[in-house]
Amino acid sequence: MLQDHKVLMSGIAPEPWSLETFRLHPEWTKHLTALLPSLIPCLDKRPLLEYTAPNGHKTRARRDVAFFSDTAGGYQLSKLSSLVSKSRSFKPFPLLAYLLREMNEVLGEGYTGIIVNHYENGWRSIGPHSDNPKGNGLHGVVTISLGATRIYRVSKVGDIDQKSVFDLHMEHGDVVLMKGAFQKLYHHSVPPEEHVMLPRTSLTFRRVIEDTKEATKESTKESNTQFNSTEQTCAKQTLGGEQTSAKKAKREI
Repeated sequence: MLQDHKVLMSGIAPEPWSLETFRLHPEWTKHLTALLPSLIPCLDKRPLLEYTAPNGHKTRARRDVAFFSDTAGGYQLSKLSSLVSKSRSFKPFPLLAYLLREMNEVLGEGYTGIIVNHYENGWRSIGPHSDNPKGNGLHGVVTISLGATRIYRVSKVGDIDQKSVFDLHMEHGDVVLMKGAFQKLYHHSVPPEEHVMLPRTSLTFRRVIEDTKEATKESTKESNTQFNSTEQTCAKQTLGGEQTSAKKAKREI
């Protein structure tokens, strides 16, 4: 499933950590690429975050996003916002459920869900951040990149001017693993690249144990209500075809 393993950065303090990359097996890349046209319309379109931007206005995420899990109620999209993305079922996309099981087996992990982020073009981005530690896996966080090549930028926590930048160019089928204490020491981001015209989609694996349905606040109802109708439409449009695709993928991978 994962090939061409490389360790790009590593250390032992304050506890062992590393930044590692892989290449996804070509058959997996092929089947996930074929899934995207039916998956992307089911994402929340640039959901409204609850924290206030410097100009005093509420701000929207600069990407489309959804969290898929059959065990967790939802996932908090940002440590700076209380917005909880309601979990989508894997049922319309059995290939994602199969991918989750395979990734857990290969890495010896306990991931319970997958965050799908879609960047329509190079104007879409996400700023420097560390992932919510409540969703870290047993060993770390792994992300698959599909579509356009985008910069995956790493900078030291607290480096406001980003002078300690390390740029990794994530290509179609690349996989990055942030292991151990890496995210305590470094932020990561996908900066704007105005020249990029093609979309990029990432699949990030998270380990969410607690049920966060009760954490969904009043201000998230608009997002969840919007998705409820989208979920029904997606389920009707994709269920039969994606079940067939998942069975085909199991035979070929």
